Amino acid sequence: MRSIVKRLLSLSLFTLLITFSCFVLLLLLPGDPVLTLLNIDELSATPEQIEAARRELGYDQPLLVQYVRWLQDILTLRLGNSLQTGRPVIEMLLESYLVTAELALGGLTIALLIALPLGIGSALTTRQSVVRLAHLVSMSGAAVPGFWIGLLLVDLFAVRPGGYL
Repeated sequence: MRSIVKRLLSLSLFTLLITFSCFVLLLLLPGDPVLTLLNIDELSATPEQIEAARRELGYDQPLLVQYVRWLQDILTLRLGNSLQTGRPVIEMLLESYLVTAELALGGLTIALLIALPLGIGSALTTRQSVVRLAHLVSMSGAAVPGFWIGLLLVDLFAVRPGGYL
């Protein structure tokens, strides 16, 4: 039990360290986030307007206060609005989540349709050729990056359907 608590504590500290590092790196990016968020440039806004926006958005607070507020927003799923579309980010994530789940389910189905017959066939036979084929297919599947297979399948089925035959 103590080992589990120790690992959970380590995981929590590691997660805080990673999120803090990402937060600081985002702040170090070139450009002024206030001007970007307000979609204005320095010439069309007075310094007073920019400073008021900084106060309203909390960018005048110390770094740790900003980080804690950002972390609270992330944990409570208050992700704000997209800078490009103005729509709530959580809505956009939920829309894409359904498509992602559909793709993952399709990939899992295809993987099972290939893996189950190969696994059953290699378990039920004593022929080395079947066992070696199953091993070759499984090792190839593990060695080739998923995004590469995805690109090849998109090319095969969407860009040039039937073009390879």
